[in-house]
Amino acid sequence: MDNNKDKPSGGVNDEEHVLPGSGHMKPDTEYQRKLEKENKQLKNEIEFLKKAAAYFAGDQSKSTR
Repeated sequence: MDNNKDKPSGGVNDEEHVLPGSGHMKPDTEYQRKLEKENKQLKNEIEFLKKAAAYFAGDQSKSTR
């Protein structure tokens, strides 16, 4: 009786042996890329908020006279 009917024959079907460019990433690599993307987005938001705060801080000093 063959227990490997669902597996393709002639190749290694293991996540550790994934070839580059095959569309599959290790979970750690995928998670790291997600965190790097999120980190970049958050840095951009912080930069925007700093500029907005500086703009409104300057605007406020003109209107207090």
